[in-house]
Amino acid sequence: MVRMGRYGDTRVETRVLFDARDPACTGPPADAIDVQFRAPLTVSLLLERYLDGPGVEPVVGFLGAGHREVVAKTVSEVQFVAGYVADGSVSWPARLEVATAAHLYNNDDETDIRLHHHLWVGRTAVDLRDGVRRPVDLISLQRALANVVWSAYLRVLHAVTTRDLGVSWRSPRPGAGAEITDPPVHVGLTGQEDLGICTAPWGPRETLGTAHPRRPGVPGRAGTPGRRGGRARPLLLGAA
Repeated sequence: MVRMGRYGDTRVETRVLFDARDPACTGPPADAIDVQFRAPLTVSLLLERYLDGPGVEPVVGFLGAGHREVVAKTVSEVQFVAGYVADGSVSWPARLEVATAAHLYNNDDETDIRLHHHLWVGRTAVDLRDGVRRPVDLISLQRALANVVWSAYLRVLHAVTTRDLGVSWRSPRPGAGAEITDPPVHVGLTGQEDLGICTAPWGPRETLGTAHPRRPGVPGRAGTPGRRGGRARPLLLGAA
């Protein structure tokens, strides 16, 4: 697929795929792509430590404005690096249709906090050249998730948690991704812990490129179910 257009053409606002804040909403289209950005496990362990005890105020602040900042910058990055539609063998800049929701838990399992957010991407988008709706360039999307977006998400998450929660990040083991090491919530982790998959309140959608700390951008199976069925408990719900 040959990319056309000039650098920066895709730096535009996204369109709303559906309103995730509407309680009457039936959810994303059946063919929407669900990209899940799962925070490194030590973020969730830190939240578990402080949500019910001293130090809860900065955690509440992070779960509000701080995490919304992380989600918003992730949306902008996806639009910028993957905002293309396919027209034959050519890929043209386009305005993606997306929606987001952040969850504190996976599905109906409130045993352990597993902070993550969903970014649903519509299968079609409007070509910025001529206003015609065309299929999203899924190859560009997959490559962007694997090579650019996951790293950008982590950089913003590291910066926001450091600023809002006063934590320090480093790699706890050779070859491992960064985790929070101050406070030392990483102690005892092996790096093989399963962060799970969340099917969200509206059931599974195709997980094209689940962002994962150990396997960034690995394509998932269509409709990959979570560990349990049921409705996810939303921490933050918002359309992007």
